Amino acid sequence: MNRELKKRYKSNPKYSDNWTYNAEDDYYIDPQGVRFDFKRYSKRHDKYGFERNFKVYEANAFQ
Repeated sequence: MNRELKKRYKSNPKYSDNWTYNAEDDYYIDPQGVRFDFKRYSKRHDKYGFERNFKVYEANAFQ
């Protein structure tokens, strides 16, 4: 079973999948009210040579 399907995962606030997401302005808000704005795109290569693309978010310092 995937961990994303487990009750323990779904109720844990530390995972960004459980945060509020605003698609229009592309930011997340965690349960403590901290806003994470989109910063940049990142590329990584795994040990098998596949390229992985990520979106990097950064906490807003002025809250």
